[in-house]
Amino acid sequence: MSSVIKRALFQNRLKYLTEVKNRYPEITNPDMIVKRQMERFNQIWGYCYRTLPFYQGWKEFHHLPERIDQISDLKGFPVLTKKVIQENQDRIFQQGRIKKWVSTGGSTGNPTKFPSDPQDALLTYADLYTGRSWWGIQPLDVSLLFWGHSHLFGSGIKGHLKNYKRKLSDFFLNAHRLNAYDMTVDTLKKYYEVYRRSNPAFILGYTSCVYKLAKYIEENQLDQGEKNRLKAVIVTSETVTQNDVALLRKVFSVPVVVEYGMAETGVIGYSYRETWAIKIFWDSFLARIGEDGVFLVSTLSNRFFPLINYDTNDVVTVKRMHESSVLEISSIQGRKSEALKIGTIQRSYLELSGILVVHILKAYPHIFSIQFEQLNSCRIRIHLVADRILDLNEVKRYFMKELGKDYKGVDVDCVEILQAKSLLKTLAGKEGLMCLK
Repeated sequence: MSSVIKRALFQNRLKYLTEVKNRYPEITNPDMIVKRQMERFNQIWGYCYRTLPFYQGWKEFHHLPERIDQISDLKGFPVLTKKVIQENQDRIFQQGRIKKWVSTGGSTGNPTKFPSDPQDALLTYADLYTGRSWWGIQPLDVSLLFWGHSHLFGSGIKGHLKNYKRKLSDFFLNAHRLNAYDMTVDTLKKYYEVYRRSNPAFILGYTSCVYKLAKYIEENQLDQGEKNRLKAVIVTSETVTQNDVALLRKVFSVPVVVEYGMAETGVIGYSYRETWAIKIFWDSFLARIGEDGVFLVSTLSNRFFPLINYDTNDVVTVKRMHESSVLEISSIQGRKSEALKIGTIQRSYLELSGILVVHILKAYPHIFSIQFEQLNSCRIRIHLVADRILDLNEVKRYFMKELGKDYKGVDVDCVEILQAKSLLKTLAGKEGLMCLK
């Protein structure tokens, strides 16, 4: 099917995308950005407490104002969490009258439903391709996509119909979709062949999936063929490290782009000009840092169920802020739950980021994936996936040596390392760093 026909089918989407894209170069002054955010927040908040039963009760219970005069006023708003959403499903879904929703993949152990409608998909689409346009990627460009949400289709005839619609949509969107649930070493060979044949304009997927493909290509010294269309590698949904980015740049010879978002919010930010400058879509979200250092967002677009002062559960590094509004971040350091406690020879313990464990072990040859679990108050277990059998004693010696550069006196008996064929995944197919059992 010609590109002209395909563009005709997506005419409304493309028209709205143009409107959204134009807002960012038109408004660059931070004062003007914050002014627009304030106006939009008060409009959305007014819609929430006048129209939605949950927010009507939320406002009354917490004695919240009808409007805010400055962004710092949001400090007086309670933090909205997944737990609150789970505990108020009847009121949020209006005793079953709301039939459509999006569901989180359960990376924190318990999937959560959020009301949604088709308009939400259009808003997310516009933000997605606004971010991708910063890297020269256009709608309908050929893509290689790792995706892990087939569980949402369900089973039976309806499930098969949804799967068929997805395949038809992929055809129209020029997408080559690969299964993120199946990332064994044997499957990587097949995925490499699809990549080589498709000559995509961009590769998009969970960080762990794209990393495994890159490492497979590098360690087997595979020819990638003519990649004259490849513009960027886009990683999403999982924590990305400096080591990940370095390998992806080396193997694919294109920029590495971070797409930051979640199922319940849509895309929140995109790398702009460089990997570690993630611009917040300030026309869609008002972002700020909570008192405990966690990233909070409030919806500014016309979503069906806006989120007000919502806890993303992510810890981020702020790159640019204006009047408490976070406009740019330089990294997503991971979830609050991904911190580890490890014992010392002084019979105490240290707290360290799980990202450090990943940094150290991903630099070790042949390791594709890492996952860890807290066994008790001072012991951790690390699970590894590699393309060959590893000498785990040697791996542990390497790990302890590297860890000792930053943390002195760690008790070697408080670290256990195992090799596995695969790692536990969430329902969405993501490999969480923390192993939840």
